[in-house]
Order: sequence, then structure tokens, then C-alpha cells
Amino acid sequence: MQCGAFEVCKLLLAHKTNVKLERDDGYAFVYVVALKGLRNMVELMMKQGADLSVNPKDGPTPLIIAAAYGTCKCVGMFYQY
Repeated sequence: MQCGAFEVCKLLLAHKTNVKLERDDGYAFVYVVALKGLRNMVELMMKQGADLSVNPKDGPTPLIIAAAYGTCKCVGMFYQY
């Protein structure tokens, strides 16, 4: 992972950061990390209650976006939850 992003994510979640937060454009952070293929972060966010059915403006869900961008490890993990 780049620049300690996973460690920062763990720290934020340990301090009860809202895992369902969205960016200004309506994308939930779990959507963004799924897009980037950051499996460990997706899994951590899922364990903290991230909503996998979120979709900005009726667009694709995090599962669909992970599949579209070829992040197979994330796709497989979605089916485990």
C-alpha cells in the first residue's frame, strides 16, 4: 500500500470515524478504495459496517466498479460478506 494508507485507515476507524462518509461528489469511500483495488482497506471498512450497496446517483455499486476495473481480489471478497 502506498504512503501508509492502510495504517491511516485503521487509525481513523479505531477512533470511530464514520465508515459511511461520502465525498462531495456522492461517492462513498468504500467505493473509492474498491476502485483502486485496495483489498485490505475494503475488508477493514466492510468489517466496520461500510454499505456495499451504495451507488452515487444511481450508478454502479462498489462491487460493479471493482469488477469493471479488474480488481479481482476485491470482487472475490465482496462475495464473502
